Amino acid sequence: DPSDPSDPSDPDPEPDPEPEPEPYAWAGDYEGSTEIYLWGNGWNICQNSENVDFEIDSDGALIGTGSCESWPDAYPMNFEGIADEAGVITGTITTEIYIDTSGSTESHTFDLVGEVGQDGLWLSWDDAIEFDYWEMKVDGAAWAE
Repeated sequence: DPSDPSDPSDPDPEPDPEPEPEPYAWAGDYEGSTEIYLWGNGWNICQNSENVDFEIDSDGALIGTGSCESWPDAYPMNFEGIADEAGVITGTITTEIYIDTSGSTESHTFDLVGEVGQDGLWLSWDDAIEFDYWEMKVDGAAWAE
């Protein structure tokens, strides 16, 4: 009887294994630039270009590091996120921000959004740091190929 699982004449006694998932379409390494705007100013505080590196793994997980060179020092940047099948990226950037003229810094994490496709990746964040009686606007963008 071919419907009997113990019957040796059954050509396919076991179900087929699940196929391996395809690796993420945009997996790879990306190099690029970032801009950071503080206090609502219209000028980029990053004085260097080509200052960020990203990697998207075969599951769509994104990691990245960079440094925004600015007077009197630099803002380190760490990116984490996930890219879905449509190329939409959600995640966070963590960086140290100068909070006063004496050079004091604080680490802050901001939500970011973006996308990845055949032209590379693009990320942006738009938030504010709240202090006791005021807030400082923090905007940024990164792009890489």
